[in-house]
Amino acid sequence: QFPVDFNNTGDDLDILYFGSFSFQATTRPVLASNGTSMYWGVTRGEYRAWFQRAFDRPITELVTLSRDNVVPSLGARAAVTLSSDPINPIVFGPGPNEEFFRGNSDFSETTIISTSPSDASPYGEGIVSGRAAVSPDDQFVYYATQGGLLTQAETDALASVWTTGGAGNITIE
Repeated sequence: QFPVDFNNTGDDLDILYFGSFSFQATTRPVLASNGTSMYWGVTRGEYRAWFQRAFDRPITELVTLSRDNVVPSLGARAAVTLSSDPINPIVFGPGPNEEFFRGNSDFSETTIISTSPSDASPYGEGIVSGRAAVSPDDQFVYYATQGGLLTQAETDALASVWTTGGAGNITIE
């Protein structure tokens, strides 16, 4: 990050090396906790968390989502979305496959759900390829699939409240 008064000379800038890793970033990093926490979607279906620690230190935790039917190195399809808590946010993100996850701020507790519409659906209909949205009161998370389904789920356990697949097609669960 460049300081506000950066004048492009490179004076007084330091480089912070993350170290040598065996992954590639597939999303932009998302910062939280006043810049002391970072969440990053990477290859192999992983989201990595540095929770309230320097980024040149090992990760706090990682979440690995399944990669069935996809290239093994495929990573997260979108950056995570955070709840409104500035210090200990709830973290939401889509997997490389038909999955969606919720984790607490240090990923010590996670919930992973399937987003496949049904067992009879063609593969790919349930892939969430964009960022989720969280309601202002942090009660609900919204995500859309490539098959055109929009879901509202409770943030605590990702239980579906409703899903709609287009005009006039809403299912209350």
